Amino acid sequence: MSFKVGVYGGGTGSTKETACSNGCAFSTFEEATRAGVELLMRWFMPSDFVVLTSDEPVNYRMLETDSRPVSLS
Repeated sequence: MSFKVGVYGGGTGSTKETACSNGCAFSTFEEATRAGVELLMRWFMPSDFVVLTSDEPVNYRMLETDSRPVSLS
């Protein structure tokens, strides 16, 4: 199991659309949460994020020293 970040492009409350995610899959909920916070600080459009579980293999990691996800490949 892995964890992905799903972002909402706009809207609030019951008007939120389906969360969209990229190809980043993290090994822990905490790493995915840090990645979601980082996305909201860097992107202007997303209004919120959610951490989703996934069956995809882990392919990214959030290091304590980096502010962006790091590919494992």
